[in-house]
Amino acid sequence: MKEPNKFAEQVLDHTKSGKLLDLGCGLGADAIFFAETGFEVTALDFSKTGLEALKSRKGALAIEMIEADLKDDLSEFKDSGFDIVYSRLSLQYFSHDETSKIFSEIKRILKPAGWFFFMVKSTSDPEYGKGEKLENDVFVLDGYFQHFFSKKKILSNMTGFEMVLMEETKGELTTNHETVAWKIVAKKL
Repeated sequence: MKEPNKFAEQVLDHTKSGKLLDLGCGLGADAIFFAETGFEVTALDFSKTGLEALKSRKGALAIEMIEADLKDDLSEFKDSGFDIVYSRLSLQYFSHDETSKIFSEIKRILKPAGWFFFMVKSTSDPEYGKGEKLENDVFVLDGYFQHFFSKKKILSNMTGFEMVLMEETKGELTTNHETVAWKIVAKKL
């Protein structure tokens, strides 16, 4: 079984239970970790293949799985429906307008005092500026849409949140030890 990401484990430093939405869950290692730890987990991903892998690996764990594109489908969730929204690597694949909409939806679906944990690539990342530029800080590289975030861009999307942690890290995002990413922990006001 694949181990959860270290960032998932750091969630426990701030909260130990609640209704958690894992945005862009991929193969589900973090979703499984959260369910095993006692969270009520909803795992969302656009990849049917990823969700099928999660289904085969989760065993008897009660994880609600939703196949959806998060830029289009967060509207199905009720206001203040989650205690925690967690996203590692899934918020960096959208235009500025789509990103702003997603952040607004996350704020809407989080309960008051709810936690928002996310990691995204930084403008300090070595891949920044490579590929075809679509808009400021947004590029297509090797067929993938990549949105890189500055501190200013992150803060502009965090109105209504208390920033608990905002740390630029190197090597924590993927197995590529050169990757530079922002690690964010925020609490809804």
